[in-house]
Amino acid sequence: MFRPLLLASALTLVAIPGCRPTTVKPPYAASAAPSPNELLASATPRFTDVRVPSAKVRVGRSIAGNLMVLAQHPQRFTGQIQVAGKELISLAFHEQGYTLRYLAGEGLPSGFYAGPPSECAVRELVGVPLTPEALVQLVLGGLPIPPAGTPQVLGQGWDKSKGHEVLTIRVGHIEQALRFAYKDGQWWPAGGTQWQNIGGTRIWDWTIEHTDLQRVEGAYLPKKTTITRPLGGDKTQVVSIKYREVLPSNKPATTATPNEQAGDDDGWDDDGGWETEGDEAWETEGDEAWETGGDQAGEKDVHTTKSEAKAKPEPTPQVVIPPQFILTGGDLPARGDVCATRRRR
Repeated sequence: MFRPLLLASALTLVAIPGCRPTTVKPPYAASAAPSPNELLASATPRFTDVRVPSAKVRVGRSIAGNLMVLAQHPQRFTGQIQVAGKELISLAFHEQGYTLRYLAGEGLPSGFYAGPPSECAVRELVGVPLTPEALVQLVLGGLPIPPAGTPQVLGQGWDKSKGHEVLTIRVGHIEQALRFAYKDGQWWPAGGTQWQNIGGTRIWDWTIEHTDLQRVEGAYLPKKTTITRPLGGDKTQVVSIKYREVLPSNKPATTATPNEQAGDDDGWDDDGGWETEGDEAWETEGDEAWETGGDQAGEKDVHTTKSEAKAKPEPTPQVVIPPQFILTGGDLPARGDVCATRRRR
């Protein structure tokens, strides 16, 4: 009388192997894998500027905040985190330095911080000490390959579990495993892991995952980016960014539907957008991004000799930083460089 039950159990055991994770075949023949140069080129963002008027960021188990971002290649950025309509952290940086408004009430004294470009300032916003260039690369949908040096290819292969082509490179003492997804006949950034090779020992820095790639203006950008980094021992910190709207190349914002305004089903509240003054988020004052002084071409004194003209020093171009990439302190107390503050604590 127990045989039917034994038979059913046996059939169940036989069926278990069918529950193994499915494997993904590569989209190319065995001898037709993409070249390392092709993959490295694919790691470069397709856009030079992106506006994210609505995103959610969660650092570890903290309360999720509303994130608004402007990013411009290669090193210009403005971002703000709000909770319940209240500003917690605002960060802006450019090639000459950063400004930071900190009102979160934990970790750092509230105040206004400023200093040279640094990973410390980026960490205050997203919880991970990425370089300013790396953060901009991520927001633009790319991968943060170290800019200095020529990448040395260490290996390449297909990850059948995730359906990614993985390229492992070394630049100086930095090693990275870069991941790419294949869509519409092209390779797109899907994430990566970075280590520092110090004295023959690899020390893990971070792992980035771009998931749920969506087509935006002819390119694929992630709906979600997850950054994981070590905290010491077996502990890690996970930063999750969910993009609700991504507008490359200064595209006008669309009107959110009531459902979008209500927030996601996971309880991440939408606390409203980040207000800029009109649509001037990407505007500079005319064409004055590079100001030059002195005489205009063709307006030299007719009595100036050729030798004098050659000896006359050329004016040094002055870079004008658009105001959206510089924050003001308002009535917040000035705290100096956030890196120095971190070292003192």
